[in-house]
Amino acid sequence: PLQMVQDAADTAGLLFGVDIGARGTATVGGNVATNAGGIRVLRYGMYRAQVLGLEAVLADGSILTSLKGLSKDNSGYDLNQLFIGSEGTLGFVTRA
Repeated sequence: PLQMVQDAADTAGLLFGVDIGARGTATVGGNVATNAGGIRVLRYGMYRAQVLGLEAVLADGSILTSLKGLSKDNSGYDLNQLFIGSEGTLGFVTRA
């Protein structure tokens, strides 16, 4: 749930920018799939601004991953942006 991400950030002395009312039950994958904004959207942006990489399971069961250690990668298409806001129609986000 989003609450676990916020708690982990708080423990590390950081702040996770996205906060929504359903933080206790909303999953990170669901937030990515809907491009959630929440109550801090004007200051920190939509969920799209928070995602550096993701892993998704496609309809045929194959796993697509773009979890890399680089914040900038210009090799090929940026599939992260395609999955963010897709409402789960392209696949299910399992890691972000």
